[in-house]
Amino acid sequence: MATDAQLSLVRKFAPEFQDVSNDDIYAEIDLYSDMLSESYYGPFYDRALAYFVAHQMTLEGVAKEDGVDDSYLTAGAVLQERLGNSSRQYESSGTSYSDALYGKTYYGRMFLQIRNMRRIPGMTRM
Repeated sequence: MATDAQLSLVRKFAPEFQDVSNDDIYAEIDLYSDMLSESYYGPFYDRALAYFVAHQMTLEGVAKEDGVDDSYLTAGAVLQERLGNSSRQYESSGTSYSDALYGKTYYGRMFLQIRNMRRIPGMTRM
């Protein structure tokens, strides 16, 4: 269940959602809260969740406006671009699709920073 502290963090980190009602943000928090482990994120859970929710809300806005097949959501990062005869080269790195999607928003990158900070160095298997 979403808390006032989580709502406050979403509002603090993502001021562009100030016009979104508290009930709608609470619903987003409730929707995504079970995708993150409180035990993994520990004292950073609320912050990670707020960035994750802001990331998802931003992507939902893009999908709503431009459609879920918009190249912003489906293509990798642009690595090379030419103007004469129009050419583009997209990233196809070894990162997973979901991690690449996190890189599409500031909030996703901040979420990844917290997630990576919480990893135990040197541990490869659990």
